[in-house]
Amino acid sequence: MREEVLILGDEFPLNSCEDFDGKVVGPILDGLKGKYRVLVLPDHLTPISTKTHSEEPVPFLIAGSKIEPDKIDGFDEIKAGQSPLYFEEGHKLIDYFLSRR
Repeated sequence: MREEVLILGDEFPLNSCEDFDGKVVGPILDGLKGKYRVLVLPDHLTPISTKTHSEEPVPFLIAGSKIEPDKIDGFDEIKAGQSPLYFEEGHKLIDYFLSRR
């Protein structure tokens, strides 16, 4: 997203994230019925403060059948830092996601 930040300014990433959450993720989750499981996450962070890719952990959302909700009420880096779930390695996140029964 670095190129978009340089061309369109600082508001582009924030608007894009809000649009993705409100217009894509929210309606998908609202429309799911029956047995399902969803994992949503970006491939990397691009903080507005640095305007370049970061190696910091990314926020993720897990929802679906037999997934107990936590008390986190949003999907961003700050809220993710408040979650008790943290995975140093991506394959451990996938293992956790697939093993919830």
